[in-house]
Amino acid sequence: MAPQSTIIITGGTGSLGSSLARTLSTSYPGRFHLLLTCRDTSDIHAQAISSFLTYQNVSFALEKLDLADLEAVRAFTESVKARIEKGELKGLVGGGVVGSAACQTFYKGGRDVMYTVNCLAPVVLMRGLLGAMLEGGLFVNVGSAAHEIGRVDYFEGKEEGEVKEGEKLAFMEGMKRYGSCKLLAIMLGYAFQRRVFAAYPENKLHVVNLDPGSMNAGGRLLGTERHWVFPILYTILGTLGPVLRLVKKDAINPPSVPAKAIADLFGAPKESESGVWKTGKYFVLDDEKKSNALSLNEAKQDEVWKNVSRDLGLEEDLKV
Repeated sequence: MAPQSTIIITGGTGSLGSSLARTLSTSYPGRFHLLLTCRDTSDIHAQAISSFLTYQNVSFALEKLDLADLEAVRAFTESVKARIEKGELKGLVGGGVVGSAACQTFYKGGRDVMYTVNCLAPVVLMRGLLGAMLEGGLFVNVGSAAHEIGRVDYFEGKEEGEVKEGEKLAFMEGMKRYGSCKLLAIMLGYAFQRRVFAAYPENKLHVVNLDPGSMNAGGRLLGTERHWVFPILYTILGTLGPVLRLVKKDAINPPSVPAKAIADLFGAPKESESGVWKTGKYFVLDDEKKSNALSLNEAKQDEVWKNVSRDLGLEEDLKV
């Protein structure tokens, strides 16, 4: 039977994105058409996931999309909507933004790349696809415990000349940068869900930020520009992983573990994950948790939403 619904996976050839595609195709065979996006559709990782999905006879497409290019994200969103209207894509039920861009590249198009990929691009996708997902869609953004050290104002007032292209930050400053974009992404998810509820009280759209925990993916995580500390850290923690997981189940898992947690949100949601949501939710793997107090501050959420809407040249109010 042909799938009747579509899930978009950005970063679809990365460690987590490709694991999510594999898990959806094997745990819920035939249920979903998978639309994977990546920056390079011809590299070895794209070839690997394409070969796997083809072998499994999965309905899928692999398309080029750079989340750091907002015009490309807008064009992709319009293309998806047009294909839905024509019946070329069936029932858009999900979007998973799984690219993290934890990189040392700072500016592209005048903006910080991490801010663009983790904050601006997801909002373009969520707002652009809102009309197609009001009746039962799910947006999943990949979160991180690093949001605990993030700042709401980290990217405000940053000038392109402050940091030279390719210049590397100190480890803790880099973590603050990464944590800040993850904090903002969580707050944007909450703010978006609240606004959807206010505008469409009967909607069944859900927004989730899911912390996959620490992952060991053979060096692919955090990209080629990761700080030198990470390979050493992940080698040590990877060895200790089985012991650490006895205490904390999200410690140093292979990507297949968080992929299963995300896939089950789409394929087998719990009763508590259905109905109308007034605000977004935060998960660590398959456990619903509370993100930090700052992220739950609605006045601060509104401030972040206002700033991102400004940066995108959009009105704050939602319109389908």
